[in-house]
Amino acid sequence: MIPAGAEYQEYEALQMGATPAVRISFSPYVWPNGVNALGTFVECAYVAPDRIQAHYHGFSGGYWISEVITSYAQFESPAVITWNWNAPGFDLVVYWRYGNSAAECAAASWEAIESGDTLIIPAFYQFKITMEGYRAWAVDAVGDADAWTAYAETTPLEDEYQGYAAPVNVPGILLTYIEALELPGEFMLMADIEEVGTITQEAPTDFSDLVGGDLSGLILNNRQVGFA
Repeated sequence: MIPAGAEYQEYEALQMGATPAVRISFSPYVWPNGVNALGTFVECAYVAPDRIQAHYHGFSGGYWISEVITSYAQFESPAVITWNWNAPGFDLVVYWRYGNSAAECAAASWEAIESGDTLIIPAFYQFKITMEGYRAWAVDAVGDADAWTAYAETTPLEDEYQGYAAPVNVPGILLTYIEALELPGEFMLMADIEEVGTITQEAPTDFSDLVGGDLSGLILNNRQVGFA
């Protein structure tokens, strides 16, 4: 057997017909959170610009479910989710679910998340916020807990729902809400750059304002609606 020479090995290593791929990252990028007037609302409502707020009179619990969000992600990218909230007298929990298609996302199980968690953004995802009320109560006497156990209330009675406990998160604000839900992270593109170059841009949150800054020798393929 005749050993292969360096010239042959170099020829063998060539990638015949391969198309060079270039990857570009936009960071920070704020992923869509679905907080708007769409979706499913039960005993709560959207309050502009970015708040989901509970109803009150007669309210003991409710939830909001966003529409299925399309990320247009070509790669799964990490993002840190954060939000502001206030929930006097209510347990407030944020969930999400995800999938590689809208149908897969809708069939997935909900996972509870907390502000500050890192999420890996997939192609499709969805959020759910639940608000469950709870009561503060005390028995009439030691060992005398029955159906007539007293509920705490103000005197004189100012509000028929004062029996709800109020561990107020924001002093002086008795509304139950979640707002400023954000997903800052990274957005990566591949094979959508027609000419390689560089770009300098201050913290873009979408691609609609990709006209300022310092662009040099970079042509973006903007024919895909998701990147417009």
